[in-house]
Amino acid sequence: MEAKELRIGNLVHYEYKEMSKDIEVDITVLQELEHFIYRNRIKPILLTEEWLLKFGFDGDQQEGWESTCGKDVYLQDWGDDNYRHVSNRGCCVMQIKYVHSLQNLYFALTGEELTINK
Repeated sequence: MEAKELRIGNLVHYEYKEMSKDIEVDITVLQELEHFIYRNRIKPILLTEEWLLKFGFDGDQQEGWESTCGKDVYLQDWGDDNYRHVSNRGCCVMQIKYVHSLQNLYFALTGEELTINK
């Protein structure tokens, strides 16, 4: 994983010694990614149905997933832990495999941050 893939606020998985948790990217995380010896501590989070539900998407593997917050963001299950973003014209735009990729796509399409529903 490289720092250029991430934005401040993206979610990643952090592992160091006994600690293992999902964290938000901040400047410290980006700096660690710049240092080769620390890179193995930070890993992308695989996008799963559980994460889609946390972000407020509604749907299922058969029908696809739609953002429920009034934004036209649609995903289809592509198998092998991959989703694909489908435009409102029905064409595949890009493959999404990780949580941070979905966050970045959502921001690019809506101008708003994708947040976990409380």
